[in-house]
Amino acid sequence: MPEIQGRFEFEPNSNARRAWLATRKKPVIYNLPGFYNTIDYEKDTAWVMLAVCVEAVAVALTLYGGITKGGIFLLGAVIVVVLFLVFDVVGANLYHKNVGINCEIQNKIIIEPNEGVKEGLRNRLKKGKGVKFIGVLLIVMSSLFKIFAILLLGKFNLMFYAIMAVLYIIVIYIHLAHTGYYLAERKTANMFRKQHDLWSEDKMLVNEGKKDKGDIRGAVRKPSPKSVFDSEIKLRFENGMVKVGEHAIRFIEEREENGHKLYTYEIETNGILEDNDIVLLTGGQTEQQGSIIARACLKHQITMIH
Repeated sequence: MPEIQGRFEFEPNSNARRAWLATRKKPVIYNLPGFYNTIDYEKDTAWVMLAVCVEAVAVALTLYGGITKGGIFLLGAVIVVVLFLVFDVVGANLYHKNVGINCEIQNKIIIEPNEGVKEGLRNRLKKGKGVKFIGVLLIVMSSLFKIFAILLLGKFNLMFYAIMAVLYIIVIYIHLAHTGYYLAERKTANMFRKQHDLWSEDKMLVNEGKKDKGDIRGAVRKPSPKSVFDSEIKLRFENGMVKVGEHAIRFIEEREENGHKLYTYEIETNGILEDNDIVLLTGGQTEQQGSIIARACLKHQITMIH
């Protein structure tokens, strides 16, 4: 989750692939930071549902206190409820805003050969801290609004206030550590599903002769992109190739350059090359061979697919 249906035939568009980068990643083999993968969706969902429950209690208590006291207190309760809900959502989004951009930059650093360009990319990673700080500030202010509202509008014992304070601290943690990822995961999954539904519906109409190929909506797979890479050591491919699903790496040629042997290989993909495919493509290789393949596949992901 998010999952691409029929991924060797259907390919989500660039907006969906870019949204995918903001989901929670698992580092891939050979120090790759993760690009086209998502982990812990269920865990993020569980934490966010807990936060929603606490938020619902906070809303109910605040509105109940406002209704009970009436007049200006009710108006104040409504304003506070709107504020802390807006602050939570906006704060979580701001805190998470640069995750997708940073994911792309971290992966580009891996494949960039020029040290000067690498340094420029590293400097870009340092930006955005001000936005993250504003996000944290809004989330903390939201919790303070909740505490203030219950203290002002409610009449509860000290133990109740202590429990709510602990829960609000947990909610702060959830919004910082899970909410942004959850929202990104839901957004990406919905984009994948909607695009695939349009694509499959139109494909069926084309097959039935009711629609022209040029009228297909949704994302359309690019014509099998290919990229070439060289290796100073020969890779362990049975019959000169390795294949995972509809993705393949093939041996092209052996040549000498400046007195050294070079081996040339070609990557060809159909649909999205996911991180787990890279793991499978490196199977049976030494660490050095696997690292060469992994970096070549990452470059293919970024320059040919992304």
